[in-house]
Amino acid sequence: MRKVYQGFTLIELVMLLVVLGVLVSTALPRFYAMQSDTRSIKAESIYGAVRSAAEIAHRVAADNKQAGVKGVVTIEDSRQVTLAYGYPDAGGILKAANIVSGQDGISISGTLPVTIGIDGAATPNCKVEYIPAKSARQAPVITLSNNKTAPGNC
Repeated sequence: MRKVYQGFTLIELVMLLVVLGVLVSTALPRFYAMQSDTRSIKAESIYGAVRSAAEIAHRVAADNKQAGVKGVVTIEDSRQVTLAYGYPDAGGILKAANIVSGQDGISISGTLPVTIGIDGAATPNCKVEYIPAKSARQAPVITLSNNKTAPGNC
């Protein structure tokens, strides 16, 4: 009686490994690019939130005649936002935009400028910076650094 073997031959297993290797080599670069794009989009979202929060706080400050050197306004859900020349100051912008360090993969550093960095980025240049208003005639400066402003930042 002859024994019947079942299973894969060595050649079939090697071919399977080759096919898997080709699939992995094409999928990994796309996966890494997707992560970078996600961080870049997160930076854009934070940039928009900071711009909107600064403008909302400025409008509320104008309505309450709080355009002086210092001031405090209450916005939305009872958040007290400290102001400088009618715009949120360094600490106030974080409250106004409801941004908390350590949440959602971001880190916050500095006071002039306030830097909101995107964790996991390839360089420290994936960030949003906020420089508070320095006079009554100057709006705050808000800058975005991401893949669209300089490829490879995120």
